[in-house]
Amino acid sequence: FSPGASPTKASVLESKRLSSRSETTPPPLTRKSARTAIMSLTELPEELVSLMAKLLPRNDLLALRQCNKSTSAAVHRSIQDDDRFAKMIFDALAEPRNIEAEGKIFGGGARELVSFCAADAALPALQSAITETAGGLQKLCLYRCAVTDECLLEMVRACPLLQTLVCVIDVPNIETADVEQLSVQISQACPLLEVVKLPCTGSAVESYAAAFPNLRCLEFFSHGHGSHVIPSRFDRIERALHTCTNADQIDLDFCVVSPALVEWLLASPLPGRLVALRMGRTAISPDLILELVRNCPALKELALPSLMCLGRPFYEALHATRPTLERISLPHCGNDGDECFRVLASFGNLAELNVASMDALTPAVVDVVLKGRCAATLRSVNLSCVPALGAAEVLKLVKGCPALRTVAWELAGEGGGWGRVTESDEPHLRALILLLEGRGGGLESSESGVGRLLHPEDYSESEDYDDEESESEGDTVRSSQ
Repeated sequence: FSPGASPTKASVLESKRLSSRSETTPPPLTRKSARTAIMSLTELPEELVSLMAKLLPRNDLLALRQCNKSTSAAVHRSIQDDDRFAKMIFDALAEPRNIEAEGKIFGGGARELVSFCAADAALPALQSAITETAGGLQKLCLYRCAVTDECLLEMVRACPLLQTLVCVIDVPNIETADVEQLSVQISQACPLLEVVKLPCTGSAVESYAAAFPNLRCLEFFSHGHGSHVIPSRFDRIERALHTCTNADQIDLDFCVVSPALVEWLLASPLPGRLVALRMGRTAISPDLILELVRNCPALKELALPSLMCLGRPFYEALHATRPTLERISLPHCGNDGDECFRVLASFGNLAELNVASMDALTPAVVDVVLKGRCAATLRSVNLSCVPALGAAEVLKLVKGCPALRTVAWELAGEGGGWGRVTESDEPHLRALILLLEGRGGGLESSESGVGRLLHPEDYSESEDYDDEESESEGDTVRSSQ
């Protein structure tokens, strides 16, 4: 209103409104005040910035690291106990400069390093990345590389806390090295090693196992080639059996098991503490299997040989010998059918069952299992390439086993000849996933069609099941756990 004029009611109200707004509304943010607000972040205590860094995505973390020395130190501190950066993996195409940069930034928090780098130029970069872990590395895996025995020793000497060392598959310089001497040197540098896999001409237990007293599993096969091994150097085997006092597992994959070998095993201290006996492509008689099982009172896990049809009498003898088994694996036992499972279902402590390529089973095997004692104890099953067990059968099995919370399932065999997940399977799979996740577990599968149900955000609405079969076949997906 103009000066001297009487204020109207409306003008008085507007004046009050503006006055009230000026009292409650902060002044607009100027360029100078905005800069001050941003700079205040860098002035926070390092401990607080470290806590904030653990909540940031990787790229934001890198940006924060570049602000100044204070935030860089805070980020470095946060990485050291951030599980997101506990594992560094370098594929075959990783550039040496990128390996070095990764190690420099995230090495402080790394507890595991896995490399598939074949180029010679990558080895110094890998050594640099290992050095950046400041001795905190606990697992080192090197595949398909030209690492020499001297280079490998230099790497492990920078890892005094190492518990797992794997250096196999196309590592020619290690394959031609003196593995026995190398093992002694590695053991001196890393006395805590529990898992060691090195290429050798004979079995691992004969070649280098005795150099590592903390080994948990004694392997009676060779990592150097895929042919069967006939262990015969019993003096070396005996030394390993008496030296590796923490070993409570043996792996007989690709091993020809003779009565003489079983005799040496049973005469050692091993049977009294053996909890796991694993056989894969093992040449062994059913009688020798039962003899081993009978003389190992602590045995909890048994993986039976592949491509070996054992029959119901064997399973009955197995149950009579060791009814307390908790984990049983039946890989590629093609002709063993529902009657064999009638015996397996009577194992009252069975918590884990692994079944692969058993063509003789019928859908009725689900009822056989549900009527057995193991229905109350099963917690995990792996059903791979069993034509009779489709989505509906697996759902029925899970419903009838109240403790079952983890399922790995593959329906299709090699070449996909048994059919794929179709749209009609979707209700069963949705119910299966919901049930397992409700129990705190989940479903794992690379079966075509399962991916869209576990992670629908990765698929467009226009994609149908045929599209997924062509694009996503072989990719393993997991529901949340």
